[in-house]
Amino acid sequence: MTTAKSILLVDNDNSVLDALALSLGRRGYKVSKANSVERAQSLFNKNIFHLGIVDLRLEDDGKQADTSGFDVAKTLAPRIPCMIYTAYEDRENVRRAFSEVGAKEVVSKNSQHAARELVNAVDHLFLSDVKVNFNLEIEGDFDKLLELVRQIQIPEADEETSPAEEDIRQILQTLFYDQSIVKIELEPVFQPKHPSETPIPPRNDAVLVKVRPYFKYGSGLPVMVKFGECKKVGQEYEHYRRLKPFLGGQQLTVLEGPAYSRKIGGLIYTFIGAGEQLSLQSLRDIILTDPPESIIELLEQFFKQTFGPIFADATREEIDLTTSYTQRLDLTPQKLQTAAASFRPELLTDEVITIDGLSEPFKNPISWILSETNEFRQFEVFSRTSLIHGGLTSHNILVDQLKHFWLTDFAQAGEFHALHDFISLEADIKFNLLPLDNLEALFEFEMMLLSPTTYEDNGSTIAFEREELNKAGQIILSLRQLASDLINLRSDMRAYYQALLFYSLNVLGLPSDGTELTSAKKRYALLSAALLCERLESWPTWQRSTPKAGANVTATLSSKSKTNDSSISAKIQKFVGNILGHN
Repeated sequence: MTTAKSILLVDNDNSVLDALALSLGRRGYKVSKANSVERAQSLFNKNIFHLGIVDLRLEDDGKQADTSGFDVAKTLAPRIPCMIYTAYEDRENVRRAFSEVGAKEVVSKNSQHAARELVNAVDHLFLSDVKVNFNLEIEGDFDKLLELVRQIQIPEADEETSPAEEDIRQILQTLFYDQSIVKIELEPVFQPKHPSETPIPPRNDAVLVKVRPYFKYGSGLPVMVKFGECKKVGQEYEHYRRLKPFLGGQQLTVLEGPAYSRKIGGLIYTFIGAGEQLSLQSLRDIILTDPPESIIELLEQFFKQTFGPIFADATREEIDLTTSYTQRLDLTPQKLQTAAASFRPELLTDEVITIDGLSEPFKNPISWILSETNEFRQFEVFSRTSLIHGGLTSHNILVDQLKHFWLTDFAQAGEFHALHDFISLEADIKFNLLPLDNLEALFEFEMMLLSPTTYEDNGSTIAFEREELNKAGQIILSLRQLASDLINLRSDMRAYYQALLFYSLNVLGLPSDGTELTSAKKRYALLSAALLCERLESWPTWQRSTPKAGANVTATLSSKSKTNDSSISAKIQKFVGNILGHN
């Protein structure tokens, strides 16, 4: 399918618009005409264009100070090449057109053959600057892909600007601009089974598609294309560039692009070292199926190779954890209260609450974390900061059969609390991967996780009959010990628990969708947040007594725990074994 070459033509003279549209149409271009700034902006927001042609004076031809065309061109220039078509091509205007606006050409209306020169300049720009493969053949289930892309959360999108097939084609034709690529095949991958599988709404909500390019002489290696909202795609690419120098090893994620359509953008993910089949699993699948020892070993290798040098240079400084985490999670008192009122109205009034399925009373985390002036309680600590991935969940680490790994989703990479990636991965494991059908067992599980006061603390705990809780406990405790070793932490765990509290509150603050899965997740988040508040309130002592062992609890250690003193992995296993085996 050949896409029409589309031009946005902006001029306040309708006769000029009609004449140029006719000339350009004869060359095969599709032209949309705008005779005002407002009309130009409206057309640009609702249509796909490849080139903009803008008159300099759009408001008043007789007013020398009128350079409104520059303002329009500045809006277009980040997305598409632009040229200025004007009768006022003095030296200063030409200078501004190139240096301030980023115009590719300035064509004079005063020339005897102005229209012909404009059309020739357009032909040239489509060859040199419009990086779109108009003849690219695209094969695959476009209807399924379009259905997935339309689920992307896009601010201010309406029915007219909701992603359409032409948006997907525009992005693919731009990403695969190389004219030797004649065809690509699409295959959607890594789609969540449930919309609420993640602990927080993804800040870079996106769709991943497996793509195989075909060249003139054969097929190339498969890659992934990521579709997302325009602004977030741009942010991810810029943040990736900052983190890229530290992504070493034989397994390297390379991002190419970005490319944009109306409201969505795209990036190419090339997974160097993944091989011909590109048969990758998410870490989520590995955690659900593999034994804890191999998962712990994989996480140790992942953090050491990817972030080891970064953590080694982490800076100790004072951090406002409250502001840092609430802004990163986009968690506001109003959002938390609104969601809490919908879930449990008494959370807005009562100091002490009960949770369905448990007989014990709990401190209300909403009233504890919010002051009388409706502001979050302030947590200011000395901790370490470094570059982080920023969106680390079990969905964003891809693994092959040989347990090599690749990172995805760099939208939130940047300098932040060095413990963040460990905390976000712990929250993901707890709220996404654990069975939520037995709140009493989760109560005991949370008690075990909150027992340590320091990273080296082998506090009293229990082991569980349910293998999922044993596995999750071992992985989470190993993550904490790994964080301590790599970031060189020699302090108590208060900052870790404070940051983890905001993740629990954020799950509690998600809008309710009426499903039992979401309700069960919110009950667990409420329990987790309540216990974290109680733990922090009485710091460093832990006042709540451990529940008596019931049908789901035993005092035995998992037989899979092993130690080997020759590596960090051995230290982690020994640490986990000591905690899970201590009575």
